[in-house]
Amino acid sequence: MPTRAERKIDERLIRELRNKGVLLDAEGHKLDSPKGAILVTCADCDQFEDIFNHTLEMLRKGGYEERPQPLSQHGGGMLISETCPLDRKYKIDEYLLLNIARARHMKAINTLALLVHYPCGAARLAGIPLFDVIEHNVAAKRRVKSLWPELKVGCFVHVDYLDRKRTYFLSHDAFTEWALEYGEEFRTQAHAPDNSCEPEGLIIFPSFSTVPP
Repeated sequence: MPTRAERKIDERLIRELRNKGVLLDAEGHKLDSPKGAILVTCADCDQFEDIFNHTLEMLRKGGYEERPQPLSQHGGGMLISETCPLDRKYKIDEYLLLNIARARHMKAINTLALLVHYPCGAARLAGIPLFDVIEHNVAAKRRVKSLWPELKVGCFVHVDYLDRKRTYFLSHDAFTEWALEYGEEFRTQAHAPDNSCEPEGLIIFPSFSTVPP
């Protein structure tokens, strides 16, 4: 979890993005998903229920089929960004892209929701500040659209304020414009990686090309 000082910095960024029209109230029309939505989100067990239920609520309010198809990995939508450092050595971005393609084929869903959340333990372990988490999520949308231009893609940010939880729509265009003018002020406010939760002696398979006996 972030320290009190870190949370103060991060919530200042959230307020700034809200005030500048970058983070907007997440409503049903922000998904544009008549057949449901593929949801790429973090696997955080303390946040997943709220994220999933709010996705259902957005689909319901939009008058769409209530068919969220979750793809959950620690870090969420930002993992698809080509510059996101989290779990890059495991090709997690390619894994998620493969499963987006599978979900589209199997479920005939043509809408994708890329969601990140704050505070994110996986981002903290990797030393990724909130600004970069959001920036990676925007970059993930650009990458997906370059592969499937016809796919409808929305970016979202879930925030746990401790006393309440909110899911915001993240405007790609508004963030890009805001970051060019104000981004450097927030980009430098990073924290050091938190390695205290890294397991010692963790055994992992050196390659996904072989199957263990």
